[in-house]
Amino acid sequence: IMAGIGTRHSTEFVEIAYTSPKIPAALNGYKIAFITDTHDYHDPRLIKIRDEIKLFAPDLVLLGGDFAADPREHLRLYGTLEPPDGTYGGAGNHDNPKDLFPTRSALGVVPLDKEGVLLHAGLYLAGVADLRTQVPDTAKAMQPAPEEAFVLLLSHNPAIVMEHDVSRADLVLAG
Repeated sequence: IMAGIGTRHSTEFVEIAYTSPKIPAALNGYKIAFITDTHDYHDPRLIKIRDEIKLFAPDLVLLGGDFAADPREHLRLYGTLEPPDGTYGGAGNHDNPKDLFPTRSALGVVPLDKEGVLLHAGLYLAGVADLRTQVPDTAKAMQPAPEEAFVLLLSHNPAIVMEHDVSRADLVLAG
């Protein structure tokens, strides 16, 4: 089950059930929260988002990028979610990667910009840089994935599926 939050002028919480024969049975009911494009949101909107995510009780939190000019407020709240499998995030076209990367790491958010991680046997998470402001490398991010694994690709821009080879990805989440 995935939950997504974020549009420029409104906050929306949507749950989507997703199935695939490649997802191991042991992960049945696995929950992912995907937060993206919160831009200039400030408290109390951020607190509402955090509280909704906590109620959802995700196994994994993914951040799609485009935080405020100073992302610390956003990442501080999202970093406190502490899902069992961690919080991972990429940069958006409105983020400054030089500022964002060290901030994410300091606040408990693992950066994924051209790499991936095997979260469980059969579930591989890959992330790529924003294609409008950097050079994403989908091959490098997904190459280490075991052949039989379900590959989830995180990208800020959905145009990644039209402009880069994402054939190894089973599902792409984009802001």
